[in-house]
Amino acid sequence: SAAITPPVTIRATDGIDISVSVYLPTETAAQPKAALIFYHGGGAHSRAGYSDLGQGIASQNNMAVYMPDLRGHGASGGPRGDAPSSEQVLRDITSVIEYVRAKEHGKELNKNNLVDEGDVPIFLGGHSSGGGLVINYATWTKRIIEPNLVGYVLIAPQLGYKSQTSRPKNHGGRDRFARVRIVPFIFNGIFNTCGHSKAVQFNYPPSIIEAHGVVAYNTVNMANAITPEMPREQMGNIDLPVGMWIGSEDELFVPEKVVEYLDLLPTASAKQNHGEIIEGATHLGVLVNKHLLSSIGRWLAGLVQNKAV
Repeated sequence: SAAITPPVTIRATDGIDISVSVYLPTETAAQPKAALIFYHGGGAHSRAGYSDLGQGIASQNNMAVYMPDLRGHGASGGPRGDAPSSEQVLRDITSVIEYVRAKEHGKELNKNNLVDEGDVPIFLGGHSSGGGLVINYATWTKRIIEPNLVGYVLIAPQLGYKSQTSRPKNHGGRDRFARVRIVPFIFNGIFNTCGHSKAVQFNYPPSIIEAHGVVAYNTVNMANAITPEMPREQMGNIDLPVGMWIGSEDELFVPEKVVEYLDLLPTASAKQNHGEIIEGATHLGVLVNKHLLSSIGRWLAGLVQNKAV
């Protein structure tokens, strides 16, 4: 089993504390052969349904797994479900990558804010809207240029309202998860206001909110950070291999339509991309699916081996 360490705290560029759950290989294992930074889905946090995934990847693949709580979520600081701007949420990812790079390499950053080639490979991933956040970061012009970032892990990714991947409104469960207020997004887009308006309501029962620390709302700023605005164009601009998994019984998204987005990726990484529909798995159930764990492990190991060659 993986060693579960106390969460670490990373200071964001604006002073907010970002809490990160950490899962490491057993103490007897050698230095981790790779690190995965993985983001939770909408309204949740790293300890709300993601522990099995973190422990499984760490213990079965000799990898270090870092699961941050988005600002305003879980044990991280900041107003609940909010952010100063969508760009600040992306800057937080850079802060986490810099921490993981220095931690896994056991060295300080050089004068160019980089480490030498050939060190521990880093993967960036997310589930649901955490996957949407990763897509936004991967195509953000100000993202860190990290030579050891080698691929993206997307589990049931939320590709945005323009992706046409959502289940029909009458499909069981879809409308029950979240409701969106459109007007604040319109005002934000036209007048650059209403960024802190509560625009996405997660329909978690009050008992779940109290007992498990999930948030009831995301503001416009947070929602924009985790939602791809131009999904087709963005997927076509991702310059690293992508692994994508989704359950056949996903209640929110049509699996076949989601996986088809892999076809938009640049041809340079085509042989290393992977898309898979996990039979019988639901949107949340996929996180504890044993086949998912083994499939992700094989894909990650293949990319690590390619980088080592």
